[in-house]
Amino acid sequence: CVEPACSEVPPDMLVGCATDNCGDQVNALSPSCITCISQNIGKDLDEMLAACGPDAGARGCYAYDGSFGTDILSRYPLADTDALVFESSLNRRAVLYAKATGTPFGDVHVFCTHLTANLSQVPYPGDAGSWGAEQAIQIEAMRAFVDSKAGADGNVVVMGDMNCGPGVDGKAAAELLENYQALAAGFGVSFPTQADADCTFCGDNPLVGGVDRDHSVLLDHILTRGFAGASATATRILDGSLTIQVDGMPVDSAYSDHYGLRARIE
Repeated sequence: CVEPACSEVPPDMLVGCATDNCGDQVNALSPSCITCISQNIGKDLDEMLAACGPDAGARGCYAYDGSFGTDILSRYPLADTDALVFESSLNRRAVLYAKATGTPFGDVHVFCTHLTANLSQVPYPGDAGSWGAEQAIQIEAMRAFVDSKAGADGNVVVMGDMNCGPGVDGKAAAELLENYQALAAGFGVSFPTQADADCTFCGDNPLVGGVDRDHSVLLDHILTRGFAGASATATRILDGSLTIQVDGMPVDSAYSDHYGLRARIE
């Protein structure tokens, strides 16, 4: 099914094409096969078959060689850096931690994460029961990690692609809403409540394709706690279009498949 349906698709879009066009066949694959395919995202079909087919040798556990794909960059000195690795499937997930010192608010405990996505088109291969349940376990672990680092009174910023979020009228559908509510409880959440709230994973983004074209959601968040006497205001950024050259031809693109957020605390 995949070969005729996706022969003209570039390797980095092959898995999405397969789930869009060959869903029944993908759903029939074993969990170990699904895991192997995800570990080899970005390879062409022949390379995937060599890595995951019946003649393949040892298979990897995570996509992108187990990289988290996250980082914390700061103009202020960072101290006490740490990370908590979550139980996860297909993609290795964790929350990064650093204490920023010398800010106008004193010490700020900064956390950055990318939680498990609700890959509804892909059979769940893990032990939690579903993609949403796996994410809920990660949220619980992260909240405990935040409390252990910052205590009850510390200034806290938790940010990242949470892969869950509230609905925004006419702009974004809710995604794993109960998980988002558990995540955000006790934190300041500026952007979803603002008049300019919008999706961050959006169907109009040229890098969003397939079934996601009709699925705009607010997945990226900056949550705050502490900061006595201050409040946060967020703005969506890096949401413009750009044109790149591919094989000498202009192609509409974007900075990322997710638009960014910037928060100002003052």
